[in-house]
Amino acid sequence: FTLPFELRENYEELVDIIVEEERAKSQVELQLFLRATVLSSVPIMPDDVAVDYWEQFLRTREKLHGPNPALDSLAYGWLGQLFSQPPPPGSPAFFPSNRSRSRMRNAPEAQRLLEEAVNLDEENLSASLSLCEVYQERRLHSNRNRLLDRMTARFPAEKKVLMLAGQACLERKAYKRGLDYLAQALMLDRLDPAIPDNLVKARLLQAREY
Repeated sequence: FTLPFELRENYEELVDIIVEEERAKSQVELQLFLRATVLSSVPIMPDDVAVDYWEQFLRTREKLHGPNPALDSLAYGWLGQLFSQPPPPGSPAFFPSNRSRSRMRNAPEAQRLLEEAVNLDEENLSASLSLCEVYQERRLHSNRNRLLDRMTARFPAEKKVLMLAGQACLERKAYKRGLDYLAQALMLDRLDPAIPDNLVKARLLQAREY
C-alpha cells in the first residue's frame, strides 16, 4: 500500500496470479495475499470474485487461528457496507448497461453479507444499521421492522436506532410507539433538530388519526 503506483500494479498482478494458480508457499501467505488483494482492488473487482476471495480469506484465517465470530462479523459487515454504497467510477457495476434500479452497488449481496455479520455478532451495530438501509432500499419493510425491534432491545441508548425505529413506526401508523422512541431519543440529544421535527410530525399524524 506504500508502493508507487506502477510498482503497486505489478505487485497486485503477481499476487493475483499466485492466488489464482494456488501457488502460495503456505496458508499464512495465502491468507495475507487474499486479504491484500481484496483491500486494494475491491472497487474494480467483479463482485463474485471479491466475495469469493474474502470468504476464502476468512476460512484460511480460521484454519490458522481458530474461530473468531466477532472478527468474522466485522469482515462480513465491511464488505456488505461497500456493496450497499453506490458503485465507484470505473467498477463493472458503475456502467449503465450493468446498473439495476437500485442505487446500491449490489443490494442482494449486501443483504446476504450484512445478515451474516449480524448473525455472527448481534453487537455489531454498524452492520445492523447498514442492513436497515438495505432492507429499506429493497422495500423489505417487514424484515426492517423486525430488525429494528431487536435493535431497540439490544441498543436502547443509541440515538440512531431510536430515530430509525420511531420513523418506521410512523410509516406503519404506530404513532404512540413511535412517539415513545422519539421521546427517548430526545432525552439522549436535545440539540438535534431532527428529533423535535419528527415529534411534531408524529403529533400531527396522531391528531389526524383521532
